[in-house]
Amino acid sequence: MNEMIARLTSKRKKKEPAPKKGVTRNLASQMGNEPLEFKPIQGAKTVEDYLMALEPYPEIKKTVESLIELIRKAVPDAQEGIKFRIPFYSHHGFLVYINPQKNRIALGFCQGQKLQHPMVIGEGRLSRHIFFNFGEKPKSGVYEAIIQAALINEENARIKALSKSTRRKNAAKV
Repeated sequence: MNEMIARLTSKRKKKEPAPKKGVTRNLASQMGNEPLEFKPIQGAKTVEDYLMALEPYPEIKKTVESLIELIRKAVPDAQEGIKFRIPFYSHHGFLVYINPQKNRIALGFCQGQKLQHPMVIGEGRLSRHIFFNFGEKPKSGVYEAIIQAALINEENARIKALSKSTRRKNAAKV
């Protein structure tokens, strides 16, 4: 009984504090240098500005650059710009966006609910995603998903134009 009381009242060793949420510990952190935690890019006006702001994050920049190259190749006439602080591409409406997050990069499809592609996942109202790890090159099949999304946007624009012209004709008859 005395042994049990002694064990319960003895001082316990303090545990090391847990790392901050979202920060992984590695060799650099053991040496006293905390790894850089990705923070959303602020103030970029163009995609080139955005890429320059990614310099401190070479693994993220590598993946983002390869996705941008793939989008430009798949839909050469898409308009690119920064919307909501991330690279956005439009082609007859919003097409895709590249969203670096804390532990992965999302290639988002704005009309993703209409895509019939095995790599595209999600359960929202509209958008779906393909996720990449930092430093990962786009898998084969991503190019096809981007083209399919562009074709869906073109078809939506064609249908919208037809419905407008039909409404004008009907209004002229009245």
